[in-house]
Amino acid sequence: SPVRYTLQARRHPFEIAALKPAFKKHLITAIRVLLIAAGVGYIVWMVQWQDTQVLTDQGETVTQPGMVSLVKSAELGWLFGGLVVLSMVFPLQAVRWWMLLRCRGMNVSLRSTFKLVMVGLFFNFCVPIGANGGDVAKAYGAARGIKTPGSTTQAIISVLMDRVAGMLGMILLAGVAGLLIWDDPVGRKITLFAWAALGLIVVGVGLYLWPVTRKWRGVTTLTRFGLFEKIDDAVTGYRHHGGIVLGTVAISLPVHLSAVVAIAMAGYAVGVPTPWITLIAVLPVVLLVGAMPVSFLGIGLMEPTLFGLLQADGEITFNQVTAMLMGYRAYLFFYALFGPLYPNRGAYH
Repeated sequence: SPVRYTLQARRHPFEIAALKPAFKKHLITAIRVLLIAAGVGYIVWMVQWQDTQVLTDQGETVTQPGMVSLVKSAELGWLFGGLVVLSMVFPLQAVRWWMLLRCRGMNVSLRSTFKLVMVGLFFNFCVPIGANGGDVAKAYGAARGIKTPGSTTQAIISVLMDRVAGMLGMILLAGVAGLLIWDDPVGRKITLFAWAALGLIVVGVGLYLWPVTRKWRGVTTLTRFGLFEKIDDAVTGYRHHGGIVLGTVAISLPVHLSAVVAIAMAGYAVGVPTPWITLIAVLPVVLLVGAMPVSFLGIGLMEPTLFGLLQADGEITFNQVTAMLMGYRAYLFFYALFGPLYPNRGAYH
């Protein structure tokens, strides 16, 4: 019977056991809702909706367009170009995940993998309060489609590994682009951050996989527990496929480059003055911030981060930053609408 939230002098032990996980789940959901509301509220408060008159340093009065005017005057050519460029992301993501599945013996076709990528994209929008609706849908669909012992754990780990490969590619893109704008203080900070982060990740992975440190840290002891043993086996299994893992990181570079170029084109549609190379170096960091599971699509996190990194030139406005990122989310939403077309009566109906 359903657990009832009523005050009682005494509770049955089983009722208490059922209440605690339910309370924790609802508490986490409530916190997520509050964080999402805070992010949206921040954007609504910071955006300048109507045109205003601004006095420049030269003493001239210019009209700074509000969000309404900015959107109305957006150049459709740039917007359409960004939409087309972003279309290259999803097939590449499918190939990357498919490589991680196949090298671990999971017989999934590239076509099915692409379908699950699109289904996952849709779930990122229609389940905004979950931990990550898209990843859950992808792992569930892959596990149901494979139907082999241990497929569930393998599918989940493959999704996590796909995330890691994407994150490494994103950091690498920022580090390489940052070298090209080393003379810019922002570029220098991003470059140092990117290469330091990559170094820490490499060291951390090495310590986790090295037999000596595994025993020293007690990992070998923890593997005696069933769940951790399955997870550990799935993760360490990829160390025998180093070439595949490096290949997925390499594929992540054009994936994120396409996404960054699409965002930049959305920005140029609303008059963003920042050069291409600067955006290519800065936007991967902004996307990393947006990937944190504390907001819906990074709303309220990505905007202040990007504006803080770019406002040093004194020309870009918060309205332009917001319109640029909202344009990117609109691109994603457009392709997410195709997600419901792919499920069928099979494994992920």
